[in-house]
Amino acid sequence: MAKVIRPNGGNSVGRQYLKKMCWLVLCLAAGIGSAILCARASQWAASAFCLGAAGIGVHFLWRSAAILKVGAQGESETLRLLKKRLPGSYTVLPDLTLDHRGHKSQLDYAVVCPGRVYVVECKNVSGQISGSSSGSNLNQTKYRGGQIIEKKTMYNPVLQVEGHARTLRGILEDQKLHAQVTPVVYFANPRAQRRMDFAGRPVFFQQEGGADSLIRYLTSGPPARGGSTSEELIKGIILKNVSKG
Repeated sequence: MAKVIRPNGGNSVGRQYLKKMCWLVLCLAAGIGSAILCARASQWAASAFCLGAAGIGVHFLWRSAAILKVGAQGESETLRLLKKRLPGSYTVLPDLTLDHRGHKSQLDYAVVCPGRVYVVECKNVSGQISGSSSGSNLNQTKYRGGQIIEKKTMYNPVLQVEGHARTLRGILEDQKLHAQVTPVVYFANPRAQRRMDFAGRPVFFQQEGGADSLIRYLTSGPPARGGSTSEELIKGIILKNVSKG
């Protein structure tokens, strides 16, 4: 079982979800309270306006919170997978914001083992994923009964995680430590379907047995020189560059 170190104390996406729900409750309470005050003053149009405005605000806050909730669940489930199935010589650092020369990168997970680091980007989205591996955006298409019910784009997680890996690589190289840093993408939702070629990049889908493939990939590299000392050096450098902001 891998070790887990939480520099930020928890799941930041989960905290964002809770904040969004607090705003939702406040919005609803403010709307209802204002509507009651207006009704008591027989200002019926103003009362109706307050209720309508609160309803619109609650609608958009609820949609935003639902997206955050799905993301938080995917990250939590992936963390449990990494902790349970990676060996004890591995350390998982979830939810990192690294600051390198004024540039910040938010990593879902840094998986550290002797001489190597894997930067894992988790996506808990559903639908068919298509596009170009080198394109800025990918397509996410959902079907029901053979008909498209939703189609939208997402920033290409391959490019996203490669940017995070460059940030981490720069941090380590500044300290004269040339460890191997490998970017990885994991689609954790079993309803996500691959409809594209990722050009040999390590991208895993749970629907395709991706959990097993992900673990095999993370544990297949040859042990690097330096043993646990190198692992401790890597972890120490990463933790020193975690941004709390």
